[in-house]
Amino acid sequence: MKKLKTMLMVAIPGLLLVGCAGGGIKQPWCTIAGTVIGTGVGIGANEAISDDEDDTRPGAAIAGAVAGTALGIWLCPEEAKPEPVAQAPEPEPEPDPCASDDDGDGVNNCDDKCSGTLAGAKIDDTGCPIRIELKGVNFEYDSAELTAEAQGILDGVADSLISSGETKDLEVQGHTSSEGSTKYNQGLSERRAQSVVDYLKDKGVTNNLYPKGYGEDYPIADNDTEEGRAKNRRVELIFMSE
Repeated sequence: MKKLKTMLMVAIPGLLLVGCAGGGIKQPWCTIAGTVIGTGVGIGANEAISDDEDDTRPGAAIAGAVAGTALGIWLCPEEAKPEPVAQAPEPEPEPDPCASDDDGDGVNNCDDKCSGTLAGAKIDDTGCPIRIELKGVNFEYDSAELTAEAQGILDGVADSLISSGETKDLEVQGHTSSEGSTKYNQGLSERRAQSVVDYLKDKGVTNNLYPKGYGEDYPIADNDTEEGRAKNRRVELIFMSE
């Protein structure tokens, strides 16, 4: 009875200490078993060296408990730490087609009824062209002969009309400044419009092209300045309704 009492007196505090420290010990049951076994070994060793069976010294039991606990901690391997699971990357959001404007006309792809609008064209609410001012399409002085620069610009216009698949009829408008007589300017604007039509057709444009001269009737700038008169001498393409 005395042995059991001694064993309990030593083992129970040891078990409580192990239980309190269990959060920092990977295998607490190994250390508990070590504590109990160590206590028993300590008591047995004390009996072996003592003549008195009732001489159960707590010191031997404590030493055994300490040794058993230490041995349990040493022998029990630490639990393997789980490898961190790499999280799958978030899927890329699907591009919103309505957020794109492939032809750069200011109308998104979902609302654009006329894709491939020519650069510089004025458009309606559906993205379809209304008119294009052919800036830089100039003529030799007092004639309908296109300059080399004008021919280069019209080459690009012809390529764009062909590649876009635009099939609408086009009115080719010729305009002049107010220099000269009204009658003369009217005839000059008609010849210049016809010159542009002929050039575009030679480049493969298949749209119906209608030359129309407006003389000096529709200025877009002040004819009292050279800068204004230069702006008024112009050619425009008008997309006709189907």
